Amino acid sequence: MVATAVGGIPEMVSDGETALLTAAGDPHALAGVLARVLTDKAEAARIGAAGLEASRTRFSVPSHYRSLLPVYERLTAGGA
Repeated sequence: MVATAVGGIPEMVSDGETALLTAAGDPHALAGVLARVLTDKAEAARIGAAGLEASRTRFSVPSHYRSLLPVYERLTAGGA
């Protein structure tokens, strides 16, 4: 993943591990990161695999369910 570091994106990925982030509004920096991905196939594969694994473990339906279940349990306990 190549993205700009805006909004919640930096909270969802780890720059250099599961994605490559660049500053918003800097087309030269974005071009540099894209060129890096296109020329360094090993790094692109490593980051892509790490990003896929992170998305499976952190953002899957079962993971989402496990994170929300305690919230619903707390909200329904004792009418709170």
